[in-house]
Amino acid sequence: MSSSFSSSSSRGVFYYRERRHRKRLTSFCTTRSSSSSSSSSSSSSSSLGTEEGWMRRESDNLSSSSTRPLDAIVVVAGGFTPDNSWLPEWVLERLDYCAESHKRADGKPYICIAGSATPHKPPPLQKGGFIYHESTMMAEYLIDEHKVHPGKILKDTSSMDTIGNAYFTRYVHAIPRGWKNVEVVTSKFHMRRVKAAFEWVWGMPLESSNHEDTQIRFVSTRDLGLSEETLLAREEREIESEKQLRANAKMYDTPDKFAEWMFTTHKCYAVTRQHEIGDFEAVKKELGSNAEKLGY
Repeated sequence: MSSSFSSSSSRGVFYYRERRHRKRLTSFCTTRSSSSSSSSSSSSSSSLGTEEGWMRRESDNLSSSSTRPLDAIVVVAGGFTPDNSWLPEWVLERLDYCAESHKRADGKPYICIAGSATPHKPPPLQKGGFIYHESTMMAEYLIDEHKVHPGKILKDTSSMDTIGNAYFTRYVHAIPRGWKNVEVVTSKFHMRRVKAAFEWVWGMPLESSNHEDTQIRFVSTRDLGLSEETLLAREEREIESEKQLRANAKMYDTPDKFAEWMFTTHKCYAVTRQHEIGDFEAVKKELGSNAEKLGY
C-alpha cells in the first residue's frame, strides 16, 4: 500500500494513511511503551511522569487536592515526525503517561488533547483533504495502543501553540464541564513554557464569584528521541518563551484583556496577521541558526 495518496508530499503535505498501515509503522512504539512500563514497575513509583509542582490560589487548602477526584488529564501536542507521517517519541511518552494516569483513576477522568497544527510547517492532510490535527493522531494512538475509550478522549482542534493550548482547553472544555482537579502533561524540555502559559490563562479570575479555581498538577515526561544538540536548542527557546509569557501575563491579567491581546495581535489567531501563516522562509529567519536543529 502506498504511503500517500497524493504526489503533493513534495510540498510537505501528506494524505491520510489507513490506521492498519500506520500501526505497522509504529511497531517500535509498542516496544518502547512496554520497555517504559517495565522499568517503571521496578522503581519506587509506578508513574512514567515527574511532578513539577501545582498551580493554586494561596487561599486554597493544600491538602484538598490529594483527595479531590481527578477530572481530566490535559496533554499538549508536540508536532509530527519530519515527514508528517507519525508522532515523535517525546509525544508518545506523554501519551503513555496519560494512559497510565487514566488507568490508575479507573478510567474516570477525561484525557484532553490540546493541539491542532503548528505555524512552522505545513500540516498533513487526511481523507477528504481535511487537516490531520495533531490531537486526532494522538487520540488514535491512545485508542489503538492503550485501548482508551473514545468517549473519554476530548480534543482541541483550534490551538497552534502553547498559549492556545491553555486557552482553548480552559474555555472549551474545563469551564463548561466544571473541572476542579486537572493534570497538565508535557515533556521535560517544554515544561517551562507550559507552566507559564497555563498559570497565566487558568489563573485568571472569572466573573462568577462562586467559581472555585481549578487545581493543576504539572507532570513532565522524558525527552525521548531528541539529540543533545536539539534538546539544547529547544531549552534555549523555552527559556526565552517563558520570559515573554510571564511578562505578558502581567499586562493582560483578565479574560477580556487576554482575549483582546490574543485575537488581535497574536500571529496564530489574529486576522491582522493571518497573511503570515504559511510563510515558512520567514519562520526560518525568525528562528535563525536554530531552525534546522528545531526541525524547521
